[in-house]
Parts: sequence; C-alpha cells; structure tokens
Amino acid sequence: MNFDVTEEERKPGVHVVRLSGQFDFSNVARARAIINQRIEDGVRLIIVNLDELDYIDSAGLGVLVGTLARSPHPPRLRHHQADPTPRGLRHRG
Repeated sequence: MNFDVTEEERKPGVHVVRLSGQFDFSNVARARAIINQRIEDGVRLIIVNLDELDYIDSAGLGVLVGTLARSPHPPRLRHHQADPTPRGLRHRG
C-alpha cells in the first residue's frame, strides 16, 4: 500500500506532519513515532495535514486521537481541507 509521512519545521515550536496515501494498521507505527517524538521534543504546535490522504482506517484514527490524549498541552485543533469531499468518499461510478 502506498503511504508517506513527511514533516517540516515551519518555525521553532511549529511542525507540519503530512500524511498521504493509505494510512492503515500496516503503517501506523511510522506516523506515531514521528508525532510522538515531536511531542517529547516539546513542540508546541503540530499540524497534521491530511489533504493528500486517500484512506484512513480505525488504526490510523487511533494514532490521531491518541496523539491528542498524549499531548501535555491543551490541544488546538484546526481543520482545513482544500477539497471538501475526501477522495475515499467520492462516488466511483
């Protein structure tokens, strides 16, 4: 399955983690490790960009929810989606 996770530091204390492809049980460890490491490093704001995500299963959702629970800072959630219809939900007829 095609999956990629990349990150960039926008400025000190602000990181963007981009998930693309199919985020499922077979690759959650990689994303979890990156996000958890940034939390341990004391990053104050982690933006998880899902714009290029084609599919996410319950294991992938668990990583995102677990990240909120693990964060020592109150979560600041923002949602931005360039295309309001996720690719996985588009009608394929």
